[in-house]
Amino acid sequence: MHDQSNRSAIILILVGILVGASGLFLLTSYVFNKAKQTPEPEVFGATGTLHISLAERGHWDVDLFALDIASGEMRRNGVSDEYTSYTDTVSHDGTMRAFMAAPIDPDKDASIESPQAEPFELYIEDLKTGALTKVTEAAYRTPTLPQWSPNDRYIAFEYRTSDSFEDLVDNDTLAVAVYDRETGELREIGAGAHPLWSPDGSKLLTLRSDGLYLYDVSGGNGKKVYEAVRTTSTLLKSALSRDGSQFAITNPEGVFVFRITSWNDFAMERIATLALSEEEAPEGAAYRWPVFSPDDTYIAVHAGVYADGKRISPRITVFDIETGEYRNVADLSSYNNSVTFISDWN
Repeated sequence: MHDQSNRSAIILILVGILVGASGLFLLTSYVFNKAKQTPEPEVFGATGTLHISLAERGHWDVDLFALDIASGEMRRNGVSDEYTSYTDTVSHDGTMRAFMAAPIDPDKDASIESPQAEPFELYIEDLKTGALTKVTEAAYRTPTLPQWSPNDRYIAFEYRTSDSFEDLVDNDTLAVAVYDRETGELREIGAGAHPLWSPDGSKLLTLRSDGLYLYDVSGGNGKKVYEAVRTTSTLLKSALSRDGSQFAITNPEGVFVFRITSWNDFAMERIATLALSEEEAPEGAAYRWPVFSPDDTYIAVHAGVYADGKRISPRITVFDIETGEYRNVADLSSYNNSVTFISDWN
């Protein structure tokens, strides 16, 4: 009975992460860039590969996929059929990737529950040899969203600190830890979610229910650097550009993009709001899991259009940050969008 509760909690956590992705950062309502769909794909310059976690519709056995933006080809990119895996990110030098995974229990029905045979752990894969290194132990519940430090020595990730069902959609029950690849040390940083590295690797920006907090990786308490309106749905996805100069976060109005003007005193200003056109989404849309392109000029996001109060037509949309134009690059209607994540772009 206890094991079944744990499995149910894990599923609800992953669902909660997606469901809660439309509630925080209700800042101001004006729009800098009115988005409109680009009619001809050939004039849209976004290229590269998106790393996506997906499960077939009606199933919970999540695996890793790679989407080629230019061709629209989606291919399975998991470790093996023996694992269920989430949120892979590739090191800056392109030789490794980190992700959350667990061995699959073949006796479990993936149509009703997550099929993992053991607790989820964080792994590193050598992309040349395929060798796997397990990073975490069971004390770090559901260690996900790994983020590589600028020099690839460290990996920051978020994990759960509570098994309470009431706490599943609260950023304040999530915490951030850092793994040192050279020493093997695991070190807790502090409360928050979605850790993002400063350009010099000395700080981590985390998301909590009332705003953004900045931690010094060497130790110390986090300092609130940006205030946000607290709401009941607090689990969002934020993203940072490769050069550390832009920050993005989703909310019901779209994707808010900020320019970071200082990391020392931490200051930023909003430069764009990216959203589907009113013609395509007259009743609004949901936006989740933004990631920046390698050249920091585009943002990909998991989007869905509202109709009669329901979210329909799930897709992956790529926005041009400067112009606000966008292109829908993948139809996700055949997948379980409660456990869909975009984690990297290279």
